[in-house]
Amino acid sequence: DSFRKNSYRAVSVGLQLQKLESLLCDVAQQYCEDQDFIRYIENQFRGLAARKGKLGRGELVEIIDTLKAILNLSPSLPPRLVAYIHSTIGLVRQLQGENERAIGSLMKALWLETASYEPDAELVGLAVHRLGIIYGRNGNYEEARVMLEKAGMIYKSAGLRDDHPFMTNVIEELEALALKHERALSQSESLRGIRTPHSMSISRRISF
Repeated sequence: DSFRKNSYRAVSVGLQLQKLESLLCDVAQQYCEDQDFIRYIENQFRGLAARKGKLGRGELVEIIDTLKAILNLSPSLPPRLVAYIHSTIGLVRQLQGENERAIGSLMKALWLETASYEPDAELVGLAVHRLGIIYGRNGNYEEARVMLEKAGMIYKSAGLRDDHPFMTNVIEELEALALKHERALSQSESLRGIRTPHSMSISRRISF
């Protein structure tokens, strides 16, 4: 089923499930005094990284609800942790097709992390990356291209290799974006005969 395929792709590329599992299972113990809540998290989400494509809609909703509950645990959560939580909420919302709400969460994560003294390049890159994907899905091709190329440069500066899943996904998304843009132009009566802008064809020879 298409949701399963999209779920596996989005989760395997974007959610960094090992980090998410650590966040859900370990952070609650550090900041929460409610033992029942801690046990609930451990029972529901321990082993999350091993489940990957088996996550269903109900489980994704539970992840969001649990992350929101963690945000309410303490007013003194580290800013980077808060940024990661908002980033993860944004990723899950994007997977659910709630693009506008996903953009809000990802922008909040981006603002929090870029305001820090030493931003985590991978976290910033991931937020920019997923924003680019959402813009592309919404038909905002130029904005999507800019964000995806920026994500690739951020990942490169963070030391990610070209064969890292984040890097390969950026290239795949840029290539798919160029094809969609060309198709949209060819289907437009008013734009027939206009060559695809050079800026949208660079994905054929992408380098960061």
